[in-house]
Amino acid sequence: GLFLFMIWNFDILFLFYTDCQMDIFEHEEFSGINVTSFFTPDTFVCQTICTYFPNCLFFTFFTKEWQIESQRNLCLLKTSASGIPEALTLRENAISGFGLLNCRRYFPACNSRTYVHMNFLGDELNVTYTKGPRACQQVCTDMIRCQFFTYFPFQESCNEER
Repeated sequence: GLFLFMIWNFDILFLFYTDCQMDIFEHEEFSGINVTSFFTPDTFVCQTICTYFPNCLFFTFFTKEWQIESQRNLCLLKTSASGIPEALTLRENAISGFGLLNCRRYFPACNSRTYVHMNFLGDELNVTYTKGPRACQQVCTDMIRCQFFTYFPFQESCNEER
């Protein structure tokens, strides 16, 4: 079943406008206007993209267990006129949260995690041959405009992307 309910009051509204909101809402989908969507490996990457993507205030991420196979690992970046979601909808295998723009003092822009069997798509900046994924990551770190990389161990090539 589908359950829709309001959780916001004036105090919470004020809190979201002024404070860092780091809560994650498991099995909940936020209502709002979809800005865009990306496939991401996890909630952390989804939240990071939302934090730095223009007009994204909050997000909903569909986990790898999501019932619609074509939407698994889908990250929906959202906004609203009020600045907060109007409601939460109970959705199994959905996770929602807020961009952390107000939390920059606590939240690093750089993600040092690596993901196995994950190919990040984007505009290729460079293809370089390196000795392993850490070396590839360092090449990306040192390159202006490189936001993420994909390392292919069989060809031992490193694609930096933005």
